[in-house]
Amino acid sequence: MSRQRVFFAARPPAPVLSQIEQCADACLVGPSRRVATSALHLTLCFLGSLEPAQIERAAKTANDLAHAPIKLVFERCEYRRRQQLVWLRARPNRTLSDFVAALRAGLEHAGVPFDARDHLAHMTLARAAREGHCGDCEIAWRIDHFELLSSTPSAQGSVYQRLYAWPLK
Repeated sequence: MSRQRVFFAARPPAPVLSQIEQCADACLVGPSRRVATSALHLTLCFLGSLEPAQIERAAKTANDLAHAPIKLVFERCEYRRRQQLVWLRARPNRTLSDFVAALRAGLEHAGVPFDARDHLAHMTLARAAREGHCGDCEIAWRIDHFELLSSTPSAQGSVYQRLYAWPLK
């Protein structure tokens, strides 16, 4: 088996997705490449292109991680001119930060590489956006599981496939 581009993420349930779609409708103006509803996610930790053995070590790390559900609130829709993105920014959340730190510590201990840049909780709504309407957009989400996803590029945007999933309880 060859290398796969993978990352840990949380994907919202249908009622939250509906709220996110409403917010996206209000925020997106002008031409852009909207992220498909099925692809909306909150990245927890990007790992990059990994060999199968590294993916298995990442999965074992997540399997050994015990954590309660996380209450997250997206508070604002923002246009990021330099990156040409429209995204939902989450309110700072110590519980989420602690979870991401524990996940990263486990990955480091297991020798699994990951992107160590500061984690900024957000959900990308559109790429290649030339403009966007910024505004408050409060959406509460109880994250009760997380996943290890593979990412495959396509002409319509990345396609994500769940490799593993774990409950938060």
